[in-house]
Amino acid sequence: MPRTEPDLANRDYRHEVHLSYIVSAEVRAVYIYLIRFAEHLQGYQCYPHPNLDKKQFCYYHDSDQPYAFIVTQEHLLFYFRHASKKNSPSDLERLAPTFGEEKLSINPGGELTIKISTKAEAKRLMSLLFPKVA
Repeated sequence: MPRTEPDLANRDYRHEVHLSYIVSAEVRAVYIYLIRFAEHLQGYQCYPHPNLDKKQFCYYHDSDQPYAFIVTQEHLLFYFRHASKKNSPSDLERLAPTFGEEKLSINPGGELTIKISTKAEAKRLMSLLFPKVA
């Protein structure tokens, strides 16, 4: 069952809160790039999490949430959130040449994470995940 997107005014306010939390001008530009990119993803509903304390932008596809990123002051922490498939060390090995091992990790929940701090990194990630859009 598809999710219902929050109202536009509330969503815009959450974007403003996220952007004001980010210290780095470059990371603010990355945030804007990723949310604008998400607007063109067919079959996805993408918007900031309703709970402002989470500072999270979510990618929903039907009833699944395969991706999200958390806003920090110095980078965006992109998550591969596959409910049916946990990520493995081989995913790290596959992505390490593109992003560098220091940017990648698997969290305690088994989710692969990538620290994104430049627009070039964001573009590389989007081209890997959504090659027909990028």
